[in-house]
Amino acid sequence: DHNGVTYEWEYYTDGSVFRYKVGKTEFSDDTPLTDTFSLGMVLEYYKNGNEKESISYYENGQVSNIYRQYENGKRQEHIRYYKNGNKESHNTYYENGNGKEDIYYYENGNRKEDKYYYENGNCIENISYYENGQVQAEYLYYENGNEKEWTLYYENGQVRDKNVYYENGK
Repeated sequence: DHNGVTYEWEYYTDGSVFRYKVGKTEFSDDTPLTDTFSLGMVLEYYKNGNEKESISYYENGQVSNIYRQYENGKRQEHIRYYKNGNKESHNTYYENGNGKEDIYYYENGNRKEDKYYYENGNCIENISYYENGQVQAEYLYYENGNEKEWTLYYENGQVRDKNVYYENGK
């Protein structure tokens, strides 16, 4: 314990670091770990030394970010939270490191935008939402990255406009 900052390490049986925790202790010893650390972080590692997961916290003890990596060191997912505990975004990745899906949320918990990707990194679909949860716009793409079609909606859910494209982009 250094100036109120606490560090903890846990190890695999071979001595390599498994989990590392850092934070400010401000509560009683019988409080669960996630509540005892403010401005804290928990890191976990694979046996090969690559980071497996990191979790950071807001001052109120609420999780702010979770990062997970594949054993090869590439990102697997990132989840971000608002201070009220609702998800702000959830991003997942293919094992090659390219984005798989990005989901964004309004602070009230409703979906804001969804993006889905081909393994080559090009977007498959992008959907945006009004804050009331109704779809605002939907864009579909061919694997080569060209637009396939898009549809725009009014806030009441009625179609406002639509366009379809051939795979060559015309």
